[in-house]
Amino acid sequence: MALGGLCLDAVTTWVVLAAAGYRELNPIIAGLWDGHPSLVAAYFCGLVLAVAVATRRPGRVSTAMSTYVIVVMGVFGGINNLSLFVFGAPGPLDLLAAAVGVSGAATVVSIVPACGLCVAAGTVFLRHGPRPSR
Repeated sequence: MALGGLCLDAVTTWVVLAAAGYRELNPIIAGLWDGHPSLVAAYFCGLVLAVAVATRRPGRVSTAMSTYVIVVMGVFGGINNLSLFVFGAPGPLDLLAAAVGVSGAATVVSIVPACGLCVAAGTVFLRHGPRPSR
């Protein structure tokens, strides 16, 4: 599931970067694209490898990593990009940024990761229970 969310974000991000009139809110990806488009491909390939390694054995780390990637890259990344294609601007991240009163880039580097961490921590707690005491 996490790899599906990551691939959704990768494909839709590539289309956003290649299409005229769209802009990428993530300053890291936008900077990589400005350097060379193959750097964006390398970025996503590295993330796929990291997720595949971190999620191959069931456990707390695997659950946390999967949930974080699904929320941040699948929901906030991929679905935001898809909504831009289907409905046009503003996308959900633009609306969130306007509601909070920060820039789109600030939303991507602060609010979205915080949401991913909160959901991941909650999912680990619900799935694995409280952390055992030593």
